[in-house]
Amino acid sequence: MTIRNRSQATGESDTNRPKRSRRSTRCAPFLLRRNRTCREGPISFPRPLRPNALRWRACNKPWKCDSGISSRLRYTVVSNIQTCARPNIHATEPPCLGRISPPLSICLGGAPKNMSPKRLLFTSGMTGRSPDGPVVSGGMAAQSRRVFDRLSAVLAHAGTDFSGVIKQNAYLTNPDEFNSSGLPISLSAFNKRPPATSDIVVSCLADPEMCIEVELVADLGGSLEDSPLLTKYSVEYQGIDYAQGVIVNGGRLIFAAGQVGNRPDGSFDADDIGKQTEQAYANIKDILQTAGATSANLVRETMWVRDMEGWHAEGAPVRAGFYRNDFPAATLLGVQKLAQPEYLVEIEIVAAVP
Repeated sequence: MTIRNRSQATGESDTNRPKRSRRSTRCAPFLLRRNRTCREGPISFPRPLRPNALRWRACNKPWKCDSGISSRLRYTVVSNIQTCARPNIHATEPPCLGRISPPLSICLGGAPKNMSPKRLLFTSGMTGRSPDGPVVSGGMAAQSRRVFDRLSAVLAHAGTDFSGVIKQNAYLTNPDEFNSSGLPISLSAFNKRPPATSDIVVSCLADPEMCIEVELVADLGGSLEDSPLLTKYSVEYQGIDYAQGVIVNGGRLIFAAGQVGNRPDGSFDADDIGKQTEQAYANIKDILQTAGATSANLVRETMWVRDMEGWHAEGAPVRAGFYRNDFPAATLLGVQKLAQPEYLVEIEIVAAVP
């Protein structure tokens, strides 16, 4: 006789069987496997983990991770991440300000693909600028062709092509035009096999004439022993204040929450994008210092601004002073609103440490 469930095997009825406790165990904010222990004792889960399922438990107290990085910002060192099509992640507190990870296994699109990349390429958001600087004429179709031509050159400089891309973010001002004239160009670049992709509609880009901006992440394969942790480069030189590509050679990645212009006490300077930008970069500096990094460790940043003209006039000079000509890959986007009506800028960064 085939036993189909626990009740048949033990003689217990489902109604009489004691229920497992769903009490969450307080522990470090750490991705956990079964039977792992923390300083507060053994860790239990409400039910056994399924293969390749990810869970975490988090607590509100500071924690010193195995890497030796301690933080009032509750950084997390992530280990043994497995690929899965639908990761089952549970958190018991709001997101912390930053998390650190080693090179991750990556899930592409629908079907999972086991990968352990040692070298990653992060590109800046590429737009439809011509080689001499101005935006090309011809609308979405012409700009899309120019975008993917520029991205092809950035990928080629790193020794790869669109087949090595594992993530694409496309920022659009007119999704209808993109679907009709830009999307076929994008699909053609990827030979009709696009990577995991997010299409995001924004209110504007850095130039009012721009209608599309695309950024990529590519897997470059094994790490090179004699290469530095970061290699920043550009294939075009137009006086730009960003690196068109940044190669991460091994190491671990720091993912920080988007930083706005609020001080530690919660106050901020309303209606002043320059001072809000200063405070946002001060917050980023604190996060980097906590992780043992500096602005030189930044790989990519995304800037969300509500006032593009104000950003160019007051925010961009503050940014230039922060990086001192050692710029990461960057994407600048215009939005109508941020989390609070008084916020004028939010900056999200990815950095790398050995």
